[in-house]
Amino acid sequence: MGDAVSIDLLTRAGDLLGKVTAVLVNGLNPDLILLGGGLLDLRDPLVTAFRAAVERHCMPSATADLAIQIATLGNSAGLIGAANLVVDELLSPRRLGVWSSRGTPAGLADAIHRG
Repeated sequence: MGDAVSIDLLTRAGDLLGKVTAVLVNGLNPDLILLGGGLLDLRDPLVTAFRAAVERHCMPSATADLAIQIATLGNSAGLIGAANLVVDELLSPRRLGVWSSRGTPAGLADAIHRG
């Protein structure tokens, strides 16, 4: 279950993050809040305190349709995001013309970066 000091720290952190997030929820009225990180769990003291603080500090209309979920990519989110940036850049009109006639960008890193 965890030691009391760790649980208290996680609960306080979740409460503070929830209070700050509530300001954003009240102003932006999102439908979804995604919490990231491979170690988070919906039963975690941090997440439980976060959810309670958001609900406590938001206008009821702002949380009526609000869902709080754990992002499914976990620790892979950064890697997947970086790969998407590379693909977007390679397929951009500026870069595509450099390598498309060969059918692959492999081996053309210098030309692509100059292109």
